[in-house]
Amino acid sequence: MLAPTQTTRGTGPDRQREREPVARERPELDASPIGVVGRISRLARELEQRLEPVYREHGLESGWYDVLATLRRAGPPYRLRRRLADLLRKLQLGLPPR
Repeated sequence: MLAPTQTTRGTGPDRQREREPVARERPELDASPIGVVGRISRLARELEQRLEPVYREHGLESGWYDVLATLRRAGPPYRLRRRLADLLRKLQLGLPPR
């Protein structure tokens, strides 16, 4: 995991370089969210990389975990016909399952 440093907090030179083109081209826009979005994207990639081996170990793909977790939250008898069908359709389309 990344230790909190000036660069990872979004105030370092790398984050400044991400914001400079936006600030130059569209000075009326607040470019500060670019750093937040970038950090969230990097965190999501890191989490996915760490979870993929766990999924594989159990014979799952990342999308199937969401399906199984949804069924588990539904409780016995672990069925959600309409919602599950919608979830599977979203997964097939590559959309987030939420």
